[in-house]
Amino acid sequence: MQKGFITIPILIIAVLGTTLIGGGGYGAYKYSQVVKEKQMVEAELTIQKDNEIQDLKEQLALEKEVESIASSTEIMTDDEVEEKTEPEPKVREVIRTVTEYIPVEVPTKPEVEVAEVEVSPGGPSSGE
Repeated sequence: MQKGFITIPILIIAVLGTTLIGGGGYGAYKYSQVVKEKQMVEAELTIQKDNEIQDLKEQLALEKEVESIASSTEIMTDDEVEEKTEPEPKVREVIRTVTEYIPVEVPTKPEVEVAEVEVSPGGPSSGE
C-alpha cells in the first residue's frame, strides 16, 4: 500500500455518504414544501367553506323574511294580477315603436347574373 492515497473502499464510502446525505436533505426540503402547500390549501378551503356557510345563512334569512312578508300580505285575484302585470300604455307604445324600427333580416337567394354568349358552330365570330 502506498501512503498518502485514499484507498478505493474509503473513496466509495465517502461518495455514497455524501450522496445519501445530500439526497436526504433534498427529500426533506421537498417534503416540507408539500406540507406547507397542504396547509395553505386547507386554510383556503376552510375560509371558502366559512364564506359559503355565511352566504347560505343569509339566503335562508332572506327566504324566511320573504315568506313572512308573503304570508302577511293580502291575496290578489287573477284579474288584479293581470292588471298589474300588463305594461303601462307608454311602455306598450315604446315597445311597439322599437319593434317597428328593428331591421329584420330576410334571407334571400344570391342572384348570379348569367351572361349569354352566342356560340356559332365555326367558333367565336371574329367580327367579319
